[in-house]
Amino acid sequence: MYEHTVDETHGAFAQMHLFLESAAAWCHDRGALDSAGELESWTIRLEELIEDARLLPESLTIESARRSQNERPQQAASQPPVTASTATPKSVGPAAGPRTGAPAAPTVRRR
Repeated sequence: MYEHTVDETHGAFAQMHLFLESAAAWCHDRGALDSAGELESWTIRLEELIEDARLLPESLTIESARRSQNERPQQAASQPPVTASTATPKSVGPAAGPRTGAPAAPTVRRR
């Protein structure tokens, strides 16, 4: 929706800007100078709005980054510390020690 609004060629702002400029020129050509002046002032206000709207994604990115930085310490503070009882168990490899429940090694009888 944002892209459709601020697109420089076909966006809603561009179309409204074109309309206001055309209407102001039409009024000016016919001697309706008050109306032309009013339409031209609206055109200037719309240009300011367009400029602000184009800066919006950058502002949102900056605000999002600030929030993210502020939330990280809060999230870390709200999480319980990792202890032996809450730590994820690591898998034990065969060289790490005896396995419980493993079958006993076969014994060899010598005669």
